[in-house]
Amino acid sequence: MKINNLDDNKKKTLYEIIKYSGEKNQYYHNLFSQFNVDMSESVEDIYKNIPITSKENFRKKHFEFFSDTEEMYIQEFTSGSTGIPLECIKTKSERVKAGLALWRKRKSIDKYVNVNNFVSVWQDKKIRNNFIHLGKVELIDMLIYIINKKPRWLSGPISVIELYAKLIEEGCVDYNNSIQVIEFIGEYVDSHRREYIERIFKCRTVILYGTREVWGIAYECEHKHLHVIDDMVFVDIVDKDGNSTDEEGEVVVTSLYNKKMPFIKYNTNDLGLIKKTTCKCGLNSPIIELKGGRVMDIIKGYNVLGNVFFGRISDFLAKKYPKSIEAFKVEQIEMNYFKYYIVQGKKYGKELEKKATELIKKELGENIIIEYIYLEKIPLSSNGKRKVFETFVN
Repeated sequence: MKINNLDDNKKKTLYEIIKYSGEKNQYYHNLFSQFNVDMSESVEDIYKNIPITSKENFRKKHFEFFSDTEEMYIQEFTSGSTGIPLECIKTKSERVKAGLALWRKRKSIDKYVNVNNFVSVWQDKKIRNNFIHLGKVELIDMLIYIINKKPRWLSGPISVIELYAKLIEEGCVDYNNSIQVIEFIGEYVDSHRREYIERIFKCRTVILYGTREVWGIAYECEHKHLHVIDDMVFVDIVDKDGNSTDEEGEVVVTSLYNKKMPFIKYNTNDLGLIKKTTCKCGLNSPIIELKGGRVMDIIKGYNVLGNVFFGRISDFLAKKYPKSIEAFKVEQIEMNYFKYYIVQGKKYGKELEKKATELIKKELGENIIIEYIYLEKIPLSSNGKRKVFETFVN
């Protein structure tokens, strides 16, 4: 999304948030002075002169990011998927504004959804505190708890929703089909697991792309396009040198409402691109296409996204050998040595391993070594997410 493509009102909003941060926020005041950011220039030139801010900047100079305002604020933390959780704060009015933006998107899909029939595994304390490290019995209890609430919408990471779907498929829980829409948030959504969940729950699914730092970034329309929530955030795609690009790159966001803790040219480390296409849904906001991972999810030495690569292989295996794999995870231990963790399904066979090895070597090379390890389950991380791929190669 180019600044030149913004209308005058959005350019004005972007200018005002930058100006406010330079005046009221110690970190950005110092940064703008260091890089000679001149607020008398055009917003395009101002934006271009501001360097990208990383999570590491926030951790090192944490308290400098709190703007000089007396308004009451609420503390939040990121999931910590890239390391130590990052403290984020928003004023009450900022949280209301961000929340209303998301609810407008939900209402555009289903006019009957409201706070009383919407259940989030993140926001419901009973679910949030119990879905990560539980066994099957406890998961069944949580799913029964959710079903008894008779939600119209269920929101959560696809890994957790998939666990619930398997319990329904196995007949462990009597599902009453009350859920009309499942909102995926917090993880990359692959087509195979998405279709499986839709089939078991007999409902529609939708994707919310966001971060704890700025909340909503993009929301999926009926045509499965992720539209940037452009009245709340400005999205830029940058190359490895930090320059704006029309190609695939890292997703950099500027919140248009966060003032207590501004996020200007903040690198999410997600990979994506802005698609040059119009959408039949009628929205004019830019469409972002995520590439299934972050910079740290790239297979070292091969410049390939592990989540996408192994997810594609998993999709193929699931179709060719149905009910063979319950779950999986791959770890890159050395440049050419991978551990492939598998939860075996009812029809698991060694021919699957042979085919997986063949597919991996075809793409990554014949010198690849793969060790298959069998587990009873792939544990979720402490933030409730499941990483398909992880590398330990520096």
